[in-house]
Amino acid sequence: MTKFAILFKTHFWDEFTARQLQRLREHSGAGAVIAVIDETMVVVPETAAPREIRIGMDDLVALQLPLVTTHGSIIWYNTDYPNYVAFQRLEPFDYYVCIEYDACVTLDIELLVDGLARGGVDYLGFPIRKSCRDWPWYEMHRASYGDEMLVYLSCMAVFSHRAMALLLRRRQEMGRLFAGGQLEFWPNNEAFIPNELRNGGMKLVSLGAYGDVSNYDWWPPCDEAELAKMQSGAFIHPVLAGMRYARSVVHHEPSLWSFVNPASALHGRLRAVPVHARNRLLRQEFMRRLQQFTVRRLAAVGLKRKWYERAQTGKVGSPQTQSAHNSAS
Repeated sequence: MTKFAILFKTHFWDEFTARQLQRLREHSGAGAVIAVIDETMVVVPETAAPREIRIGMDDLVALQLPLVTTHGSIIWYNTDYPNYVAFQRLEPFDYYVCIEYDACVTLDIELLVDGLARGGVDYLGFPIRKSCRDWPWYEMHRASYGDEMLVYLSCMAVFSHRAMALLLRRRQEMGRLFAGGQLEFWPNNEAFIPNELRNGGMKLVSLGAYGDVSNYDWWPPCDEAELAKMQSGAFIHPVLAGMRYARSVVHHEPSLWSFVNPASALHGRLRAVPVHARNRLLRQEFMRRLQQFTVRRLAAVGLKRKWYERAQTGKVGSPQTQSAHNSAS
């Protein structure tokens, strides 16, 4: 039997995350389920997890992981960082199933991991659906990974022991290069993970080879209430509930026309939200986009910093500055 850990990753705790953890445990088989809790921004209250690992900024520094992000949380930008803290603290496992709080699986994880072991797979992740050239971070990563780079989502991902060790080592090595100015841009997790594993001779496989991925992407979200209708054998992401679901739907809706068209798919997704709350969300999002447009126009003419500047060599603040910025974000 393959020995594996399941790392349930979150930065907060409420009734929704408790339900998500319970769903995960129902599919965990013989896996050791461990909540991995990001406390780099706020302290998280007591959880319902059978085991847990809490991660603060000092834990990242101790592992020589650079405190780099473009905006917001350091772990938002480097979603792989918690994996390495858990990897170092836990007893050795053959595989590590890493799953974000907003992802769901409706298959037997033990059978999945056994299948990966038989196939000699080192990484199970999800290649983005569009061309890497259309990825917003493409230009910044060309120097590190070339024109035909890989770009994967790892919201639900599985790593072999040797893959985890390689990635940690490469983050540490690249951290020294970045600090010395030899690496100009700190790689985002979506490019870093698959390219470093491919370059290291590891075997990569898509989630789609092991289950249904028709409801797996970065957006749109699935309402938690719809999970009961989902078929077995699937990977689902993102799954959200209540106002968290509503905010995500509004925040990422590409069409402003949908805001004012009550017959739009956007309003259909928000049908459970009271009208006054829905209108408030739409007004707030419109103002956010107007501000964002202004900032980007100013950046284009050199009057504001570029949105990715804080991941460039020489533009990264001290850990104290990063922490203060994160708290304010």
